Amino acid sequence: MGGDPRARWDERHAAARLRAPDPLLLEAVDGVPPGRALDVACGLGRHALALAARGWRVTAVDVSPVAVERLRAEAARRGLARRIDAAVVDLEAEAAAAVLPPGPFDLVAVLYFACRPLWPALCDAVRPGGRVVTAAHVAPPGDRPHRYALAPGELAAPLRARGWRIVCDRLVAGRHRDRPAQVAQVIAIRPPGAP
Repeated sequence: MGGDPRARWDERHAAARLRAPDPLLLEAVDGVPPGRALDVACGLGRHALALAARGWRVTAVDVSPVAVERLRAEAARRGLARRIDAAVVDLEAEAAAAVLPPGPFDLVAVLYFACRPLWPALCDAVRPGGRVVTAAHVAPPGDRPHRYALAPGELAAPLRARGWRIVCDRLVAGRHRDRPAQVAQVIAIRPPGAP
């Protein structure tokens, strides 16, 4: 795969199969009335499709035009096209926060995309009483956190600092590129008046 992120992700998504939604997302919305959701770095749309099937109106964004087109086609095939608005957005661009879809959202899902520069804008996009669900790989013990692997506790720290109610903050065993890996999982609710 080349150095251009869009081309790299296009190649990956052209050959990928649609997987089941992450159980963390289903846990985050269990018993929650459907509303507006933002699926960040949606890929082929496994989370957007699951939310739309449960009655959510979903805005899904990804850098890959191939992924977005495949999501649109699958949404149409499932009769969910009216519930999903999918768009190509380069989330790692310098001005990505300025091109995020306008909120507020009842749910922001950021699953397996480390988005440190976008984090404040994503938090601001959640309405009071709304929630964020996020998961990311954690750097292995002895390794320093880097662009795609966070430090333990790094996902929940900015939410705690903003006064959000943390519903779930845990490390679980996972896999990354066919190797064992730790995954941080966080579900948090924005209380009224919290930044």
